[in-house]
Amino acid sequence: MKPSSHSLKLILFASFAAILGSCQKDENPPANPGNPSWGSSISLTITGKVLDDASGNPLAGAIVKAGTATATTDNNGILS
Repeated sequence: MKPSSHSLKLILFASFAAILGSCQKDENPPANPGNPSWGSSISLTITGKVLDDASGNPLAGAIVKAGTATATTDNNGILS
């Protein structure tokens, strides 16, 4: 026996109401969600080798940027 259109609407409405009812506002949001550094400094080192996509050969003199820092690869494509 097929469910009636009225039964389907009732089931959809109940499901929608249950989903909406489970949503809650976060009472304790992060102190500063827009800025992950929150006043502390982070230091890291990026190393790697830059290769030509077509040939696979190392790229000498490639400029790599991360934030405000820049570095140039050596003759072997090494970034350190």
